[in-house]
Amino acid sequence: NLHKASRFLAMTNSGTDEEATQIPTTQSRRVLFSRTAAAGAAAMSTISAVGPASAIGPVNMEIMDYTYEAAECPKNFGGRVGGSFTATAGKAVLQQCVKISCTLTNPTKKPLVDVAVFGFVSEERTGASAIANNPDFRSDAGQFATIDSVPPGTNKVDFVFVASLNKDDSKLSSAEGLPKLVFRSLKAISYPGGARFQELSACELDSLSDECDDVSDEDRDALKEKKMRY
Repeated sequence: NLHKASRFLAMTNSGTDEEATQIPTTQSRRVLFSRTAAAGAAAMSTISAVGPASAIGPVNMEIMDYTYEAAECPKNFGGRVGGSFTATAGKAVLQQCVKISCTLTNPTKKPLVDVAVFGFVSEERTGASAIANNPDFRSDAGQFATIDSVPPGTNKVDFVFVASLNKDDSKLSSAEGLPKLVFRSLKAISYPGGARFQELSACELDSLSDECDDVSDEDRDALKEKKMRY
């Protein structure tokens, strides 16, 4: 009988321990709830703090109220995306730098640098594309210009791109200005980390140019492959 009583007490204590581990007390439930609520509040606070200024991902801006005019090409424009002011242009093509003044709204609290510009540009009379890297209007995904910096808020900004124009169009010359241009789907996008593309050297743009005289044949082939990727 004593042995049976001891066995019964052991089973009773064991069952009590299992129930204690499986069924939380009122106090433990309160602690668990308070910790969960605190963690949730901290997470919501972090999410709320992430506004446009620290948002992860591209920042899209509409290009508005734009005007354009002929401009002198900067000396460093040999490697800009969308076209380059070089001697490699065809005889029927006039390369002319164009300055665009426009309004942009930066929704963040910090300046956006190396902002990429996309869209279509064409000559009104001929309908031909004025962007060298998008001659057939297949896509507006090709970047054709870069805006150095866009301050927070709504601001007037300028940027320059190289237009490839019909040389016979109204006997155009850089001194006479520009033919009428048509702009469509213009947009500016700031990508995390800055510029979408890096500036190319004159040798990278044209692997047969005089700039490549000191480049070995092996390096020249590598430059040709790199050029095809842009």
